Amino acid sequence: MNTPRRTALELSYNGKNVTAAITDQLESFTYTDVASGETDTLAIVLSEEKHKWINAWFPVEEDYMEASVQVKDWNFQGDNRRLKCGKFMVDDFTFNGPPDVYNLNAISCPIDTDFASTTKSKSWSKTTTKGIASTIAKSAGISLHYDADIYKIEKLEQSNETDMTFLFRLCDSYGLAMKIYNSKLVIFSETAYEKKKAVGTIDKKDCENYTLNGTLVGKYHGVIMKYTVSKTNKTYTYKYMQSQGKRILKLNEKADSLADAEIKAKAKLRKSNKDARTINLTLKGDIKYIAGTCFNITGFGKFNGNYYIDKAVHTLSGGYTVTLQMHMVDAVSGNSKTTGTTAGKDGQYEVITQLTGYYTAEEAKSQKSVKKTGKVYPGTYYIYNTSNGMINVTKVKGVPGSWINPNKNGSG
Repeated sequence: MNTPRRTALELSYNGKNVTAAITDQLESFTYTDVASGETDTLAIVLSEEKHKWINAWFPVEEDYMEASVQVKDWNFQGDNRRLKCGKFMVDDFTFNGPPDVYNLNAISCPIDTDFASTTKSKSWSKTTTKGIASTIAKSAGISLHYDADIYKIEKLEQSNETDMTFLFRLCDSYGLAMKIYNSKLVIFSETAYEKKKAVGTIDKKDCENYTLNGTLVGKYHGVIMKYTVSKTNKTYTYKYMQSQGKRILKLNEKADSLADAEIKAKAKLRKSNKDARTINLTLKGDIKYIAGTCFNITGFGKFNGNYYIDKAVHTLSGGYTVTLQMHMVDAVSGNSKTTGTTAGKDGQYEVITQLTGYYTAEEAKSQKSVKKTGKVYPGTYYIYNTSNGMINVTKVKGVPGSWINPNKNGSG
């Protein structure tokens, strides 16, 4: 005889397992798992007929919870799995009635330090994205998991911002995702995670309800960024076309170099195009739906494709459902089958003032050569390659050209 599928919530409060004590009181449990930009949250609704929480169990500062969701015999007999939601600090609570009901909310962010509560002003210099994250994580009393490229930071100002807000902004500018999970600061490359193999398929018939959204006006084909190098206070222009078209995202930013400008410009372009195709789905719950993973979507015609989960909301309330907010990976990258190009290649660069071309990047950097390749006149060029802050520009895409020093490219 087959055992029916079932779910079980396991909850601990300040390190003590309280599952048995709250099972009969539980009206709903919601776990919100966010890939980046927000903190994960727990929301629990309990019957308060016995008045435990308003008396002996009344929350105090630094109370914390840990939760996990178990599924048993879920998709087939023996399909038993567990989703560890992590550690959460009690944030706020309310009592309502009649009948007496207790609402308890908690967040994954550490609130027993100044990580998210105290604004600071600080100058960061001669460091890296990982170095800044490591310093802030140590100050917050949490560990760091860094799974991304490490970017050099010449100088950066933290101006009247909390460490959490500042770090979210820093990560966002380099196209990095950031979240707090189980007392750990997690930073990763969202583009790298978007390229990972889809972990499963969701078909239209699996959905209880859905909302599909597409935008044409909001989709950019390329980006032009004017950037100022703080060390020299000179302004340059970087241009990159992801696809053919006339909709160009125009930016004015600070950057330490051409390479830095390229990373930031592409990150902004990618972020602006994330909403080109989005899907919100509600379906039968399953712990396999985790923020930061990809699923193939089928049954929706032109909306079919590979989608990345930005947010997964798991709800236990008389049953188990999950609501997913997802964006189409194809729409962000321009082509989901493209694995990407070497940093700098295939972008476009605007030469503002006449420059001297060199045979090698080293010569362009030192401005010394046995034989120069000739003049590089103002205009728009393809970027054939980059090396040590120097770029090889060409008028014929895919064909090597001349190496130039972008720091000599006047102002514009």
